[in-house]
Amino acid sequence: MDDKFQAISALGVEAIIRGHGGIVTSNSFSPCPACQAITRHTKRKDKRLACVIVQSGRGWLCLQCGAKGDSVDLFARLYNHGKRPTSKDEWRAVLSHAAPLPATLTPPRPLAPQDGASRGLPVGLMRPSHLEIRALWDKSFTVPPEGAYPWLAEKFPNYTIAEIIEAGIARWLPRDTELAWWPWQHRYLAMLAFDSKGYIQSLHGRVAGVVPPDKPKSRFPKGYSASGLVLANKTAVSWMKGKMKVANVVIAEGLTSTLATTMAMRKSDKWDWAVIGYTSGSGSAMKDMPWTTQTVYVLTDDDSAGNAYAEKISQALPSNLNLRRGHVR
Repeated sequence: MDDKFQAISALGVEAIIRGHGGIVTSNSFSPCPACQAITRHTKRKDKRLACVIVQSGRGWLCLQCGAKGDSVDLFARLYNHGKRPTSKDEWRAVLSHAAPLPATLTPPRPLAPQDGASRGLPVGLMRPSHLEIRALWDKSFTVPPEGAYPWLAEKFPNYTIAEIIEAGIARWLPRDTELAWWPWQHRYLAMLAFDSKGYIQSLHGRVAGVVPPDKPKSRFPKGYSASGLVLANKTAVSWMKGKMKVANVVIAEGLTSTLATTMAMRKSDKWDWAVIGYTSGSGSAMKDMPWTTQTVYVLTDDDSAGNAYAEKISQALPSNLNLRRGHVR
Protein backbone atom coordinates (compact mmCIF):
# COMPACT_ATOMS: atom_id res chain seq x y z
CA MET A 1 0.00 0.00 0.00
CA ASP A 2 2.97 2.33 0.60
CA ASP A 3 3.84 2.12 -3.11
CA LYS A 4 0.30 3.20 -3.99
CA PHE A 5 0.59 6.15 -1.61
CA GLN A 6 3.83 7.28 -3.25
CA ALA A 7 2.33 6.86 -6.71
CA ILE A 8 -0.70 8.96 -5.78
CA SER A 9 1.49 11.66 -4.25
CA ALA A 10 3.71 11.72 -7.33
CA LEU A 11 0.79 12.41 -9.66
CA GLY A 12 0.15 15.93 -8.40
CA VAL A 13 -3.16 17.70 -7.85
CA GLU A 14 -3.93 18.53 -11.49
CA ALA A 15 -3.52 14.95 -12.74
CA ILE A 16 -5.74 13.58 -9.97
CA ILE A 17 -8.52 16.09 -10.64
CA ARG A 18 -8.44 15.47 -14.38
CA GLY A 19 -8.55 11.72 -13.80
CA HIS A 20 -11.67 12.19 -11.68
CA GLY A 21 -13.41 14.36 -14.26
CA GLY A 22 -13.10 17.71 -12.47
CA ILE A 23 -12.71 21.15 -14.02
CA VAL A 24 -9.10 22.37 -14.12
CA THR A 25 -7.48 25.63 -15.20
CA SER A 26 -3.81 26.59 -14.98
CA ASN A 27 -3.88 27.05 -11.21
CA SER A 28 -7.35 26.18 -9.91
CA PHE A 29 -10.04 23.49 -10.03
CA SER A 30 -13.53 22.52 -8.94
CA PRO A 31 -15.59 21.12 -7.41
CA CYS A 32 -14.07 21.15 -3.94
CA PRO A 33 -13.79 17.54 -2.70
CA ALA A 34 -14.88 18.62 0.79
CA CYS A 35 -17.77 21.07 0.29
CA GLN A 36 -18.51 20.50 -3.44
CA ALA A 37 -18.34 24.26 -4.13
CA ILE A 38 -17.85 25.21 -7.77
CA THR A 39 -16.83 28.84 -7.28
CA ARG A 40 -14.83 30.66 -4.61
CA HIS A 41 -17.37 33.02 -3.05
CA THR A 42 -21.00 32.19 -3.77
CA LYS A 43 -22.28 35.22 -1.84
CA ARG A 44 -20.18 37.55 -4.00
CA LYS A 45 -21.03 35.71 -7.22
CA ASP A 46 -17.33 35.06 -7.84
CA LYS A 47 -17.06 32.91 -10.97
CA ARG A 48 -13.49 31.75 -10.35
CA LEU A 49 -13.06 28.06 -9.50
CA ALA A 50 -13.28 27.17 -5.82
CA CYS A 51 -9.87 25.57 -5.20
CA VAL A 52 -6.39 26.84 -5.92
CA ILE A 53 -3.40 24.59 -6.68
CA VAL A 54 -0.42 25.44 -4.47
CA GLN A 55 3.05 24.16 -3.54
CA SER A 56 4.19 23.69 -7.13
CA GLY A 57 1.24 21.47 -7.98
CA ARG A 58 1.47 19.24 -4.90
CA GLY A 59 -1.10 20.93 -2.67
CA TRP A 60 -4.56 22.51 -2.85
CA LEU A 61 -6.76 24.94 -0.91
CA CYS A 62 -10.50 25.61 -1.13
CA LEU A 63 -11.28 29.33 -0.88
CA GLN A 64 -14.93 28.57 -0.11
CA CYS A 65 -14.71 26.26 2.93
CA GLY A 66 -11.00 26.39 3.83
CA ALA A 67 -10.31 22.69 3.28
CA LYS A 68 -6.75 21.97 2.15
CA GLY A 69 -4.28 19.16 1.72
CA ASP A 70 -1.79 17.43 -0.54
CA SER A 71 -2.22 15.03 -3.47
CA VAL A 72 -2.90 12.04 -1.22
CA ASP A 73 -5.46 13.96 0.82
CA LEU A 74 -7.20 15.08 -2.37
CA PHE A 75 -7.29 11.54 -3.78
CA ALA A 76 -8.73 10.19 -0.53
CA ARG A 77 -11.47 12.82 -0.34
CA LEU A 78 -12.53 12.25 -3.95
CA TYR A 79 -12.99 8.52 -3.39
CA ASN A 80 -14.29 8.65 0.20
CA HIS A 81 -17.19 11.12 0.16
CA GLY A 82 -15.04 14.14 0.95
CA LYS A 83 -13.28 12.65 3.98
CA ARG A 84 -9.72 11.44 4.44
CA PRO A 85 -9.62 7.80 5.71
CA THR A 86 -8.38 7.40 9.28
CA SER A 87 -7.55 3.69 9.36
CA LYS A 88 -5.80 1.10 7.19
CA ASP A 89 -9.10 -0.66 6.51
CA GLU A 90 -10.68 2.55 5.23
CA TRP A 91 -7.65 3.22 3.04
CA ARG A 92 -7.79 -0.26 1.55
CA ALA A 93 -11.45 0.24 0.72
CA VAL A 94 -10.76 3.59 -0.96
CA LEU A 95 -7.82 2.28 -2.98
CA SER A 96 -9.71 -0.84 -4.07
CA HIS A 97 -12.57 1.19 -5.55
CA ALA A 98 -10.48 3.96 -7.08
CA ALA A 99 -9.70 4.15 -10.76
CA PRO A 100 -6.35 2.52 -11.61
CA LEU A 101 -3.35 4.84 -11.65
CA PRO A 102 -1.65 5.43 -14.99
CA ALA A 103 1.44 3.33 -15.68
CA THR A 104 3.50 6.42 -16.50
CA LEU A 105 3.28 9.15 -13.90
CA THR A 106 3.06 12.71 -15.14
CA PRO A 107 4.80 15.17 -12.79
CA PRO A 108 3.33 18.62 -12.12
CA ARG A 109 4.16 21.47 -14.48
CA PRO A 110 7.67 23.01 -14.49
CA LEU A 111 8.51 25.60 -11.87
CA ALA A 112 9.41 29.17 -12.64
CA PRO A 113 13.14 29.99 -12.86
CA GLN A 114 14.75 30.66 -9.50
CA ASP A 115 17.26 33.07 -8.05
CA GLY A 116 20.02 30.52 -8.64
CA ALA A 117 20.13 31.51 -12.30
CA SER A 118 22.25 34.52 -11.42
CA ARG A 119 24.81 32.15 -9.84
CA GLY A 120 24.97 29.80 -12.80
CA LEU A 121 22.80 27.07 -11.22
CA PRO A 122 20.40 25.01 -13.34
CA VAL A 123 16.80 26.16 -12.92
CA GLY A 124 13.23 25.71 -14.10
CA LEU A 125 13.15 21.90 -14.48
CA MET A 126 10.45 19.39 -13.55
CA ARG A 127 10.14 18.39 -9.93
CA PRO A 128 11.23 14.75 -9.49
CA SER A 129 8.51 12.27 -8.58
CA HIS A 130 8.34 10.63 -5.17
CA LEU A 131 9.05 7.31 -6.79
CA GLU A 132 12.37 8.59 -8.12
CA ILE A 133 13.28 10.09 -4.76
CA ARG A 134 12.44 6.87 -2.92
CA ALA A 135 14.35 4.79 -5.48
CA LEU A 136 17.48 6.90 -5.06
CA TRP A 137 17.14 6.81 -1.27
CA ASP A 138 16.71 3.03 -1.24
CA LYS A 139 19.92 2.44 -3.17
CA SER A 140 21.95 4.98 -1.18
CA PHE A 141 24.58 3.81 1.29
CA THR A 142 24.48 3.96 5.09
CA VAL A 143 28.27 3.61 5.37
CA PRO A 144 30.15 6.77 4.27
CA PRO A 145 32.81 6.72 1.55
CA GLU A 146 36.38 6.68 2.81
CA GLY A 147 37.07 10.24 1.70
CA ALA A 148 34.27 11.60 3.93
CA TYR A 149 35.77 10.41 7.24
CA PRO A 150 37.93 13.52 7.93
CA TRP A 151 34.93 15.78 7.30
CA LEU A 152 32.72 13.69 9.59
CA ALA A 153 35.32 13.82 12.35
CA GLU A 154 35.37 17.62 12.06
CA LYS A 155 31.62 18.09 11.86
CA PHE A 156 30.63 15.48 14.46
CA PRO A 157 33.57 15.28 16.91
CA ASN A 158 31.40 13.86 19.71
CA TYR A 159 29.94 10.96 17.74
CA THR A 160 31.18 7.80 16.05
CA ILE A 161 30.38 6.62 12.54
CA ALA A 162 28.21 3.90 14.08
CA GLU A 163 26.12 6.52 15.90
CA ILE A 164 25.65 8.48 12.67
CA ILE A 165 24.45 5.32 10.91
CA GLU A 166 22.21 4.32 13.82
CA ALA A 167 20.43 7.69 13.73
CA GLY A 168 18.77 6.34 10.57
CA ILE A 169 17.96 9.66 8.90
CA ALA A 170 21.01 10.25 6.69
CA ARG A 171 22.53 8.26 3.84
CA TRP A 172 25.25 8.65 1.23
CA LEU A 173 24.24 9.09 -2.38
CA PRO A 174 25.73 6.51 -4.76
CA ARG A 175 28.58 7.78 -6.92
CA ASP A 176 27.23 6.19 -10.11
CA THR A 177 23.93 8.07 -10.05
CA GLU A 178 22.88 9.52 -13.41
CA LEU A 179 19.75 11.57 -12.77
CA ALA A 180 18.89 14.76 -14.62
CA TRP A 181 17.51 16.27 -11.43
CA TRP A 182 20.50 15.34 -9.23
CA PRO A 183 23.67 15.56 -11.33
CA TRP A 184 26.28 15.88 -8.57
CA GLN A 185 27.65 12.64 -7.12
CA HIS A 186 30.72 13.74 -5.17
CA ARG A 187 30.33 12.63 -1.53
CA TYR A 188 26.83 13.92 -0.82
CA LEU A 189 25.33 13.22 2.61
CA ALA A 190 21.56 13.18 2.08
CA MET A 191 18.31 13.44 4.05
CA LEU A 192 14.72 13.05 2.96
CA ALA A 193 12.62 16.21 3.04
CA PHE A 194 8.98 16.17 4.13
CA ASP A 195 5.92 18.38 3.91
CA SER A 196 3.99 19.40 7.03
CA LYS A 197 1.97 16.14 6.92
CA GLY A 198 5.09 13.95 7.03
CA TYR A 199 5.02 12.84 3.38
CA ILE A 200 8.23 12.53 1.37
CA GLN A 201 8.55 15.39 -1.07
CA SER A 202 12.23 15.78 -1.86
CA LEU A 203 15.86 15.04 -1.01
CA HIS A 204 18.42 17.39 0.53
CA GLY A 205 22.15 16.84 0.12
CA ARG A 206 25.30 18.24 1.75
CA VAL A 207 28.80 17.96 0.33
CA ALA A 208 31.14 16.14 2.72
CA GLY A 209 34.52 17.81 2.49
CA VAL A 210 35.92 20.64 0.41
CA VAL A 211 33.30 22.17 -1.85
CA PRO A 212 34.43 22.57 -5.47
CA PRO A 213 34.27 26.20 -6.63
CA ASP A 214 31.53 25.46 -9.17
CA LYS A 215 29.32 23.42 -6.81
CA PRO A 216 26.90 24.52 -4.06
CA LYS A 217 27.64 23.30 -0.53
CA SER A 218 24.14 21.93 -0.01
CA ARG A 219 21.09 21.74 -2.19
CA PHE A 220 17.71 20.29 -3.04
CA PRO A 221 17.06 18.69 -6.46
CA LYS A 222 18.12 20.54 -9.56
CA GLY A 223 15.96 23.59 -10.24
CA TYR A 224 13.51 22.88 -7.40
CA SER A 225 12.73 25.34 -4.62
CA ALA A 226 12.50 23.83 -1.14
CA SER A 227 9.56 26.00 -0.08
CA GLY A 228 7.27 24.26 2.42
CA LEU A 229 9.63 21.38 3.27
CA VAL A 230 11.55 20.33 6.37
CA LEU A 231 14.08 17.69 7.40
CA ALA A 232 12.97 15.43 10.23
CA ASN A 233 13.87 12.51 12.48
CA LYS A 234 11.57 9.48 12.71
CA THR A 235 9.70 10.80 15.75
CA ALA A 236 8.95 14.07 13.95
CA VAL A 237 7.63 12.22 10.89
CA SER A 238 5.28 10.13 13.04
CA TRP A 239 4.09 13.28 14.81
CA MET A 240 3.45 15.17 11.57
CA LYS A 241 1.46 12.19 10.24
CA GLY A 242 -0.69 12.22 13.38
CA LYS A 243 0.53 8.82 14.57
CA MET A 244 1.87 10.06 17.91
CA LYS A 245 1.88 13.05 20.22
CA VAL A 246 5.03 14.86 21.29
CA ALA A 247 5.63 17.32 24.10
CA ASN A 248 9.03 18.60 22.94
CA VAL A 249 10.22 19.69 19.51
CA VAL A 250 13.73 20.75 18.57
CA ILE A 251 14.18 22.87 15.46
CA ALA A 252 17.73 22.79 14.14
CA GLU A 253 19.37 24.81 11.38
CA GLY A 254 20.32 22.78 8.30
CA LEU A 255 21.24 19.18 7.57
CA THR A 256 24.32 18.69 9.76
CA SER A 257 22.69 20.30 12.81
CA THR A 258 19.57 18.16 12.32
CA LEU A 259 21.69 15.01 12.24
CA ALA A 260 23.78 16.05 15.27
CA THR A 261 20.65 16.96 17.25
CA THR A 262 19.01 13.63 16.39
CA MET A 263 22.09 11.78 17.66
CA ALA A 264 22.11 13.89 20.82
CA MET A 265 18.46 13.03 21.52
CA ARG A 266 19.21 9.32 21.05
CA LYS A 267 22.25 9.48 23.29
CA SER A 268 20.24 11.11 26.08
CA ASP A 269 17.31 8.65 25.69
CA LYS A 270 14.95 11.37 24.48
CA TRP A 271 13.40 9.08 21.87
CA ASP A 272 10.05 10.88 22.04
CA TRP A 273 11.52 14.27 21.08
CA ALA A 274 10.78 15.45 17.55
CA VAL A 275 13.71 16.96 15.66
CA ILE A 276 12.90 19.25 12.73
CA GLY A 277 15.51 20.57 10.32
CA TYR A 278 14.87 24.10 9.08
CA THR A 279 16.18 25.14 5.66
CA SER A 280 15.51 28.15 3.48
CA GLY A 281 11.77 28.11 2.72
CA SER A 282 10.65 25.93 5.64
CA GLY A 283 8.51 28.65 7.21
CA SER A 284 5.25 27.72 5.49
CA ALA A 285 5.60 24.08 6.60
CA MET A 286 6.17 25.18 10.19
CA LYS A 287 2.81 26.95 10.25
CA ASP A 288 0.87 23.86 9.16
CA MET A 289 2.30 21.31 11.61
CA PRO A 290 0.01 19.77 14.27
CA TRP A 291 1.01 22.16 17.05
CA THR A 292 -0.75 22.05 20.41
CA THR A 293 1.19 23.35 23.43
CA GLN A 294 4.65 21.87 22.85
CA THR A 295 7.89 23.24 24.21
CA VAL A 296 9.98 24.20 21.17
CA TYR A 297 13.75 24.56 21.30
CA VAL A 298 15.19 26.60 18.43
CA LEU A 299 18.87 25.74 17.93
CA THR A 300 20.91 27.68 15.38
CA ASP A 301 24.51 28.82 14.93
CA ASP A 302 25.53 31.79 17.03
CA ASP A 303 26.04 34.12 14.08
CA SER A 304 24.05 36.59 11.97
CA ALA A 305 22.69 33.87 9.67
CA GLY A 306 21.68 31.72 12.65
CA ASN A 307 19.93 34.63 14.33
CA ALA A 308 18.09 35.40 11.09
CA TYR A 309 16.89 31.79 10.90
CA ALA A 310 15.74 31.90 14.52
CA GLU A 311 13.74 35.04 13.83
CA LYS A 312 12.05 33.46 10.79
CA ILE A 313 11.20 30.35 12.81
CA SER A 314 9.75 32.41 15.66
CA GLN A 315 7.52 34.30 13.25
CA ALA A 316 6.24 31.07 11.68
CA LEU A 317 5.30 29.35 14.95
CA PRO A 318 1.99 29.79 16.86
CA SER A 319 2.19 32.23 19.76
CA ASN A 320 0.93 29.73 22.38
CA LEU A 321 4.06 27.53 22.21
CA ASN A 322 6.72 27.57 24.90
CA LEU A 323 9.58 28.85 22.73
CA ARG A 324 13.18 28.53 23.91
CA ARG A 325 16.30 29.72 22.12
CA GLY A 326 19.70 28.01 22.05
CA HIS A 327 22.88 27.74 20.00
CA VAL A 328 24.60 24.78 18.37
CA ARG A 329 27.83 23.84 20.12
